Amino acid sequence: MKEITAESVLSLYYGSLFTACGGGEYSEHLPTIVERHLTEHGPVKLISLQEAPEDGQYISVGVMGSRLEASLQTGKEGLEVLRRLREKLDSHFEALFSIELSSLNVLFPILVAALAEMPIVDGDCMGRAFPEFQMTTAQAMNEKVVPMSILTAGGNYYHFENIENLIFEAKAREIVSHEEGIAYFAGFPLRGEKLRRILLPGTMSFVGAVGDCFIAPDSYSNLTEALTDVTKNSMYGRSIELFIGTVENIEVSREGGRTWSRITVKGSGDYRKSTFLILAQNECLLAYRDNSISAMVPDLITLIDLQNLKPLSLSALHRNIMIAVHGVPAPVRLKSSDMLQVLGPACFGYNEEYLPLEGIHYSRFFPEDG
Repeated sequence: MKEITAESVLSLYYGSLFTACGGGEYSEHLPTIVERHLTEHGPVKLISLQEAPEDGQYISVGVMGSRLEASLQTGKEGLEVLRRLREKLDSHFEALFSIELSSLNVLFPILVAALAEMPIVDGDCMGRAFPEFQMTTAQAMNEKVVPMSILTAGGNYYHFENIENLIFEAKAREIVSHEEGIAYFAGFPLRGEKLRRILLPGTMSFVGAVGDCFIAPDSYSNLTEALTDVTKNSMYGRSIELFIGTVENIEVSREGGRTWSRITVKGSGDYRKSTFLILAQNECLLAYRDNSISAMVPDLITLIDLQNLKPLSLSALHRNIMIAVHGVPAPVRLKSSDMLQVLGPACFGYNEEYLPLEGIHYSRFFPEDG
C-alpha cells in the first residue's frame, strides 16, 4: 500500500494536466488546499486493485463543468453528495476512485478521500481525459455508471438510476449548463471483483511519476528524457515529440456543452518548414503535420509550454505561445475494438479510421526494423 502525501500533490497535479491532453483547467487553489489538508491531517492511503477486497464496495467522486476553478472547491461539496448517495443506497464504501485522469478530477477525489478519511484506488476508467461519461472502460463492458448523484454549486440535488450511460451523460450536461456551470458527482458503485476488471490499474501512480518530470526540469531536453523513461516503463507507450512551434491561429466554437478548437502551429527549428494542426473537443483528439495524420485519439496528444516547461491546457493557449506537442500511446486496452467503439475518432464525429501512434511513427518506436 502506498500513500499520497502533501509532498506528492504538485506532481499529481502536473501529471494530471499532462494526461488531460489539453482538457481540464489550471488551479492555484485546489493543490494548495489539498496540500494543507494532508499536512494537517496526514496522508491518504492509495490502494492497488489487487489490495481491494473482492467483497468490498467502491465509489467514484468528481467534479464536472466549465467553471471549475472559479468555484473554489473545498471538498465539502464532494462529502455532501457522497453522504446523500450513501443515504439513497444505504451502503458502506471501502474506498473512492476517479473516473478520469484529468486535472482537477485527480486532486478533487483525493481531497474528498482525505476529508472522509477513506483510501483512494490506484486506477481509473479512462487512462486519460475524455469529455463524456460513456467514454469509459465501463461502457465497453456494458456496465452502467448509475446509480449516480449530482449536487450543483447552488445546492440542487439530482439522483439517477436505471438509465443508459449516454442518457445520463446528456442529463448531466444539461444540469451543468443550467446550474452555474459546475456540479459535483458521486456514484458508479462497484464491488471489488468488478472494480478489478473495469479499472485501468496503477494510473494514479503513473500520473504522479509523469508529474515528477515537471517539478524542476533543467531544460526541455532533460524533461523529454525524463518523460521517455517514465512512459516507456509503464502500460502506456513511450512518449515522443511530435512537433515544436508557435501557435499561429486558434479557432474556437462552443456547442452542446463542448468547446471545439482548431489550432494551427507554425514550426520552429527542425520543424520550421512544417505546419501542425490540432483538432480538439475539450481535449486534443487529432493532429496533422502538413496534412498527414500525426496522432489520434485514444492515444494521448499533450502540449507543453516551452517557456515554463509545464503541461499546457487548451484554456490557457494563445497566439504566439511556443509549444511542444508530445504523443503517448494509450494503454493497449483502450485500443481494443470494443473500446474504439466508445472513444475512437468516429465517436467525436471525425471521419478517420484509428491508426495507432506506434504505426504512424513506426521507425521512431522500432528503429532496429527501419
